[in-house]
Amino acid sequence: MDPTAGARRVAAGWAVYGKQAGASDDYAVQRASNAYFSRADYDSILRRFGPGTPPPRASRPGAAALPWATVSYAPLNPLAGRAGGAAGAETGTGTGTALVTGAGGPGPVGPGVLGIAVRDWTDLADAAGRRVAGTTYLCAPFAALAAVAVGYQGLYEALRHDPEVAAAVGPDAVGVSHDRDTSIAVRPAPVPEPAAPAAVGDDVPGAVPLGSLAGLDAGRIADRLAGENFRLAAGIAALLLCQPVALLGASAAGSWEQVEERLGFLDAVAALLPYGQRARLVASTWADSGTEHRIRLAYTDRPRPGEAEVRFASAGRPASLPGLPFPAADYFELLVDLRERRGLPVEQIIAHLWKRQYRPAHRIADPLYALLCLADLPGPAFFAGSLLTSARARHTAQLAAAAASDRGRQRALRQRAAREDLTDTVALLRAQRARGRLLAGPGSGAQDAAVLAALAERGDGPALALELVRLAAEDDDRAVDAGRAAAPGAGPAATGTGADRYAVPAATAHTAGWLAWLGNEPAFAGQLRPFADAIAGSLDQKAFGELLRGMDPGYPLVVFRLARLAGRAQPLRRQVWLWLRDTWVERPPPKVPSDLERAWADELSKLPARHPRESGVPKEEAELDLCGVLLGTGPVEALKARMMSLYWTEYRGSVHMLFRDLVNRYGSGVAGLPILEAVMDGLAASLDSDGWPEDSYRADDTLMLLGWLAQDAMSVSPGLAKIVTRYLGAKPKPRLRHETAKTWKMLLEAYVVPRRDR
Repeated sequence: MDPTAGARRVAAGWAVYGKQAGASDDYAVQRASNAYFSRADYDSILRRFGPGTPPPRASRPGAAALPWATVSYAPLNPLAGRAGGAAGAETGTGTGTALVTGAGGPGPVGPGVLGIAVRDWTDLADAAGRRVAGTTYLCAPFAALAAVAVGYQGLYEALRHDPEVAAAVGPDAVGVSHDRDTSIAVRPAPVPEPAAPAAVGDDVPGAVPLGSLAGLDAGRIADRLAGENFRLAAGIAALLLCQPVALLGASAAGSWEQVEERLGFLDAVAALLPYGQRARLVASTWADSGTEHRIRLAYTDRPRPGEAEVRFASAGRPASLPGLPFPAADYFELLVDLRERRGLPVEQIIAHLWKRQYRPAHRIADPLYALLCLADLPGPAFFAGSLLTSARARHTAQLAAAAASDRGRQRALRQRAAREDLTDTVALLRAQRARGRLLAGPGSGAQDAAVLAALAERGDGPALALELVRLAAEDDDRAVDAGRAAAPGAGPAATGTGADRYAVPAATAHTAGWLAWLGNEPAFAGQLRPFADAIAGSLDQKAFGELLRGMDPGYPLVVFRLARLAGRAQPLRRQVWLWLRDTWVERPPPKVPSDLERAWADELSKLPARHPRESGVPKEEAELDLCGVLLGTGPVEALKARMMSLYWTEYRGSVHMLFRDLVNRYGSGVAGLPILEAVMDGLAASLDSDGWPEDSYRADDTLMLLGWLAQDAMSVSPGLAKIVTRYLGAKPKPRLRHETAKTWKMLLEAYVVPRRDR
């Protein structure tokens, strides 16, 4: 094989960080390229991911001795590297404002660079006579490095020995060899697929074209992971998905050979993760435990709070791993299963994890993503069989750990294990679909069928199906709110029973895909029918009313949400009012609305407005507002706005009619007073927060409406008494009809003063 095959010329940026001789100021970037970032940006990167203060030079170096090497990242403005990037560097603006401070939310991450910083002592001393430590930094776009599957050692070799880098950074830059032969041997990665084109140095103003960059060497890494080293590295890789890791018990350092040795181990650990997760994995050959730093994997002397402690083997003592949290344990167990039980060579596991589909940048703190990428190696049958049952086995083991005589604890553990098992399984299924490995058309047909059969055999299969539909409806709703036509991965991917029989609106296509697939299983089809019918517009009012009264209220909410997204909720709207009206007194009203009550109120507020001239619209608006009041969130639209509309008289009459219906149903005595006062207080709270109508006649009519409610209830609720008393006592006095003022004077004297006297 040609030793340079697979090598790519990648455009790199660089910076030199330190102090001038005799300087009294702080460390800073002394010079830098104008590729990708401004000089100030390079300074921010090196400060943000600095490993701390090195110990003084000693005749017998310890484990913390320089030199050090730190691999880190920086978010990249998509325009950086072109003219805009260079301009930003010259002006100190541009890309400087694009830097952010964290890895962000779940899933893939935006474009960025991966860089390596090497630090060592210089021959300089500052104004206080202290030896100056210098740092040389080299970075390149992660996408370009991923095209070659470059490892940490590849970046290190480029910084240390590439003649183009040496010429750019200058003769005094630490860690850079200026006398090595320019014919550098490289070890290319065995890339089975054609490599994607990487950035070329000529494309990026101010960049250094790296000529010696090579990919990971699976054989070399496998040698490092021989014997017990595989389990140690696998445990560390798994822990990194959940928390920072401190590597303790390292041998003495103080040489570049030790840096290479430590980087080699860090590379081996990272090789047991999907390649793209390197994009946000910060690792270092040393980090000062007494310094606040953002390094996730580092050799150090003691763990900081929140870090997992891993110890290397020493004389008479084997290497040790801490207890692994559940997501990390799942990943570790799968790695060990592939290597030890299935007998897969380490080279095969590593080569799988750097396949092209796993190279796009992805956040490190995503154990589910890593688990599913690794689970692709044994094939679709593994996901449907082993992976979907691993969580259940784990939770069962936890249950067995409880004392046999402690029945109360066993019952609590059993319930918790069932909840966690369901949650874990749903997360796996949703992630598989998002990755295009489930419900992805003919290509995933075998896996679709196997997974559905596995779900059908589970006792909690129906609950799993309902939860998948609930979350899918939330996805569709968020997509609509965000202005997208449909949720990611939308569209029915199976045929048979369910939503695929109907014309599926784009806004519900993601949910319809789950329904079409799950509906093929007879055990699930019946309970899923209302959801599909809601999308199709074939769910009648009576059936929906029965759902509201007979099912967990969270799922009728999903039915209503799907109908609303499909534009077919209008016929179902009144059933929500009837349900709240009929069941409100059965449940004690909370002081603060629950999440479910807020979700219902949000759904009602999203119903499309109808023209007031349409038949029955004022009554519908009154029902919606009273629904919001009974849910504890207030009218869907402020009472002030309703009373200022063109059809306020019809609306006022509808509210009064609905209130009388409540009085007739529950009476105005002890049994009915709570719901009647809840309505009065809810309308009063709307006036308190949004104000009264500015028009005096509309304000008078609002008072008149509230007076009718108080007369029918034979009570003035506390909230209503407060807001009306304040309004009537305002200066200047409001202009009211004589009969309105007289009515309220009588009501307050009759129902408020006696209440105070009591």
